[in-house]
Amino acid sequence: TLHLVCEGEYEIVTNYFREIVYNTEHIIHHLAIIKAALIELNISDYIDENFGVAYSTIQYKQKLAELKSDETCVQ
Repeated sequence: TLHLVCEGEYEIVTNYFREIVYNTEHIIHHLAIIKAALIELNISDYIDENFGVAYSTIQYKQKLAELKSDETCVQ
């Protein structure tokens, strides 16, 4: 556990794994910006559709696709 104190006013409690998760999510944010630039430059043909998309969003989209393809699903 890390305790960060800033100017004696705030204490931020965190840990190694929380920081790794944050950095991973932040990297995805930067990949999304790169993807937007590639699309704008019309050179995005070779990147995966999930490039720059958070894992939780990919899972959510897959669940939606499964529900839509399920014939017993009432809409």
